[in-house]
Amino acid sequence: MNKLVLLCLLLSAGTCFNFSFSQNSINKDVSLSPLTIMLIKKNYSPEEINQLKTSVDKLKMIEYYYSKSFEVVDGQKYSEEQLLKVDVLKYNLTRKMNENVAVFDQDSGLNILLYSLVTIDNEYKRLVPTHKTFEELNSKSPY
Repeated sequence: MNKLVLLCLLLSAGTCFNFSFSQNSINKDVSLSPLTIMLIKKNYSPEEINQLKTSVDKLKMIEYYYSKSFEVVDGQKYSEEQLLKVDVLKYNLTRKMNENVAVFDQDSGLNILLYSLVTIDNEYKRLVPTHKTFEELNSKSPY
């Protein structure tokens, strides 16, 4: 009986952790999508997640990159389960500087359009005004 109670407590504690994490316990000032939360869990250590708690700007950029730097092509119907399988990090080298790129994501079965690096950079600038875009950095180049 005591083992059953202990098991129930452990399971509920794990569920509470996942629930609070999914309710954006990282930072209350930034709304994170389920996809972003899943990718943060996958790609960041607990220590890095703790550091993210104090960086609203970085979280805004991570949210944009993980969940909004692409779109599903041509109005395809898809489920949340499919969308949660998209890991845009594996397409980092596929993105182009000035043009969007269409790819088929094997894991989700979706055709997605990856936004260009310049588009992403400009969105970062909109989200975080102190962010220096590629264009700003290049315009200050002495060459």
